[in-house]
Amino acid sequence: MSYLHRFTTLTACFSLAANAAFAWPAQTTADLNMRQGPTTGAPVMTTLPQGTSLEVEECDDAAAWCAVTVDGKTGFVSGKYLTESDEPNKWPRTFSNDKGASVTLYQPQVNDWKNFTKMTALVATQVTRSKDAEPLYGIITISADTVADRENNEIIATNIVITDLSFSNLTRDDMDALALGVGKQLPTGEITLSLPRTTASLENFQSFTDLKDLDTTPPLIYVSEKPSILVMTDGEPLTATVDGVPDLAFTVNTNWDLFSIYDSGKWTLRNNTSWLEAEDLSGPWTDVATLPEIFTTLPDDGNWDDARRAVAEGLIPSDPLPKVFYSNVPTELITMDGPPKKEPVSGTKLEWVSNTQFDLFYHTVEAQWYFLTSGRWFRNKDLNGDDWTFASGDLPEDFRNIPDDAPYYAVRSSVPGTPESEEARLLASIPEIAAVDHASVKADVSYAGDPEFTPIKGTEMSYALNSNETVLRVGDVYYTVIDGIWFKGDSPQGPFEVATSVPDVIYTIPATEPVHNVTYVTVVDSTPTTTYFGVTAGYFFGYYAWGSIFYGPGWNYPPIGPAPVIALQDSALPLSALLAIVLPGSVPPMCVPRLPCVPPRSIRAL
Repeated sequence: MSYLHRFTTLTACFSLAANAAFAWPAQTTADLNMRQGPTTGAPVMTTLPQGTSLEVEECDDAAAWCAVTVDGKTGFVSGKYLTESDEPNKWPRTFSNDKGASVTLYQPQVNDWKNFTKMTALVATQVTRSKDAEPLYGIITISADTVADRENNEIIATNIVITDLSFSNLTRDDMDALALGVGKQLPTGEITLSLPRTTASLENFQSFTDLKDLDTTPPLIYVSEKPSILVMTDGEPLTATVDGVPDLAFTVNTNWDLFSIYDSGKWTLRNNTSWLEAEDLSGPWTDVATLPEIFTTLPDDGNWDDARRAVAEGLIPSDPLPKVFYSNVPTELITMDGPPKKEPVSGTKLEWVSNTQFDLFYHTVEAQWYFLTSGRWFRNKDLNGDDWTFASGDLPEDFRNIPDDAPYYAVRSSVPGTPESEEARLLASIPEIAAVDHASVKADVSYAGDPEFTPIKGTEMSYALNSNETVLRVGDVYYTVIDGIWFKGDSPQGPFEVATSVPDVIYTIPATEPVHNVTYVTVVDSTPTTTYFGVTAGYFFGYYAWGSIFYGPGWNYPPIGPAPVIALQDSALPLSALLAIVLPGSVPPMCVPRLPCVPPRSIRAL
């Protein structure tokens, strides 16, 4: 079970005093029947156990009955057995009115606390202006007067004022109107914040700065003007026998169904519902004339469902036959529908290539092509040449002037110096907070053989090479991070318990090490039964460098753990599969039934 959402979903650690116009979080203090109406005679919808978290929509004057929402269902319960929730992991908090407008606030990111009496903070915000309106996403800046209550470890914030809004798709007039609407929807009164979590938040914000140790070596870049696919293996192709089919091998270190029949000298590739074959992975590839009978014996064990369906449907010729590019090193394939169709970018010397799904531009003065991938810009005089170079730190000023109504406007978040790139940095710097009950989680750590550890350069620490999880050895203690939760144990196999603190030395692991991402998981606070963990984008391999967010460190990390083997429904890679190939380590490694534990991956991350 995952105890963290993706880093695009954030949680907050403060509580707001709600007024009657807005929903507020609460908990049941006893087992309660939730009924269809505010009377004991109304039908019972469900029984809510004591401690159930819910949203209170409205109560009658005596608070005898309250309308509540639980898991998307609304009903009525006795208000006598409700208490306001003070659990910090119940954020983000949404405030709504009876007209359907709502404001969702995520964890405030404190960026200044002058004299510890005047605070400013950035709040990732979702605004819906009416019931049927599309949500708007952005950041609001608030200021507040504060008093620190050290005895109770709290901060009381008053006189809360919205000082700025940043919603990149809105005009200034729209933002002015939005500011009024947001201000009306926000609750009045005090805001109570946790003192230790606020200071931790401030430290995390300040530490999310330019990372110097990212590799900028360009990947191999192919360009094709006709339908094409890219087949990648993680290093030289590694095959293993299909379970129960001794004469058929599949390729372990790829995300494609790529087979070979022993002693046949041919490769067979499934591309959606079509089958291709070649004597060499580099091609040429052609449609299979006759699919060997052995493919009808693929085991019905859940690993080969897509391949079995394609076999059952019979040979379906490719329409059209795609060009197959093969690579065993980091590679990008830019496909276009014919020769590049360049359209001028208003107010700049740029041209945008409109007949591709990739972010590809041409600078008419420099006579250079610019290509964006994984947050990195590369450029080349010859689109089909091999001399691509890293360009993110030296982009022409024209990129900052890309208009906000252009279909490719989103690239501005990867252009240093733009408001959008700063907004992306702020969003990535806001930690997601999870409250972890010590008794509810456990760490299952396994190894392929005996534990093997290798030193972390520049430190006295080491990490496990052959584990299904990231395991660090710090002195005589072992630490592991699973789903953004730190655990520690006295042996590499455990048993492990939730860590209530983590040695500072762990946060010195450089980006050149494959376990660097764990330095973005921190212990924010802890009680005897619960520990609060903060996770920022770096844990998911999102880094800030050269003025923008990058994805993947770029280094050719040595292998760690088992390789993911992902059976795809078609050749269009989903995000998780793409990350598994392009950004190794950005999705947790996993063993699958195709193999007990296949050899680890080592492809250099973009």
